[in-house]
Amino acid sequence: MFDVEPQHHRPSKRRSDILLPYFSIFGTVLAYQQAQGVEPFLIASAVAGVMGQRLCRRLCPTCRREVPLDRKWYDLADPPARDTVFEPAEGGCDACSRTGYKGRRALFEVLEVDEDIESAIIKRENATQIQHISLSKGMKTLREDGWAKVFKGVTSVAEIRRVTEDQ
Repeated sequence: MFDVEPQHHRPSKRRSDILLPYFSIFGTVLAYQQAQGVEPFLIASAVAGVMGQRLCRRLCPTCRREVPLDRKWYDLADPPARDTVFEPAEGGCDACSRTGYKGRRALFEVLEVDEDIESAIIKRENATQIQHISLSKGMKTLREDGWAKVFKGVTSVAEIRRVTEDQ
C-alpha cells in the first residue's frame, strides 16, 4: 500500500499563483501563513496580489425587463449609476429555457499587495485592517463589481444579493 499525503502549495522564490478556498481575500494571506507556518515577511515579498471570484447568473438578453431600482437593496456609499435596473422576465422565454437567465458571468475583486499591504502583513495585522487599507486605496469589492454589472444590465439585483450575501 502507498502512503498518500495531500498536496500543499509551497512558497517559491518567485511570485506565483496560489489558490486557497477562503471566503475573504483579506484573510487569504493570513490563512496561508497560519496553514503553512510561513513567516509573514516571506509571504509579503512573494505575493503580488490575491483575487476573489464568484459566478453569477447572466440575465437573458432576449426577455429581461427594465424596472425601477428599489433603493432598499442598494447598499453602496456612491449614488446609483441609474434609476432603473433589469430583472429576469417572469416565466422567461424559449432562449433561456423559461428561467430568465442564460449563462454566467464572473464577479471579481483584486487585492494588490503594495508596500502598505506588505507592511500590514509583516506586522501581522488582521484581515479587517488589511481590508481597511485596500478599500481606502480604491479597491473594488465583489459587491461593487456586481452592482456595476447590474447597472449594465448583465445580471439582477437579486442575483448579486444572493452571490455576495456574506460581504
